[in-house]
Amino acid sequence: MPLLRPTIDHDPPDSLELGEVYNLTCRIVSPSGIAEAHVNYSDEEGFRQELTLTEHPVTGDHYVHLPAPRSLGQVNYKIFAKATNGAT
Repeated sequence: MPLLRPTIDHDPPDSLELGEVYNLTCRIVSPSGIAEAHVNYSDEEGFRQELTLTEHPVTGDHYVHLPAPRSLGQVNYKIFAKATNGAT
């Protein structure tokens, strides 16, 4: 039987204001449950960070506060999740 990968549902913002912290929220679902979830974040100045997503106890959404952009330019992030069955 193939391992079912987690699904991630997230609507990214159109833009961020300089100095504005972004509250990233997403819905991560897997039939076997979620073992871990994180986001890789980077900005144009080369700042990189891996942040752990926290599961909200009531809504089940996963969230993290991304650092505010330090300069004008592009901010990149990618959300990763691993199911309890090992699928990514």
